[in-house]
Amino acid sequence: MWKYVLKRVCLALITTVIIVTLSFFLIHLLPYSLPLGNAETRWAYYQKEISLGYIYALTVEAPGWVDK
Repeated sequence: MWKYVLKRVCLALITTVIIVTLSFFLIHLLPYSLPLGNAETRWAYYQKEISLGYIYALTVEAPGWVDK
């Protein structure tokens, strides 16, 4: 009986690890879209995303963020 329970618990853990790993990589493959609007609106949106911890601050210039 203990062998059966141990096998089921191990299978449940393996299944959980597989699902969590797949979800992690699939979510990180989703594209990040830039907000529409002028430069000030985009910058405010970007700063809000940083403050909420959704994205990290850019250390290099990103194309499309500066109106030229």
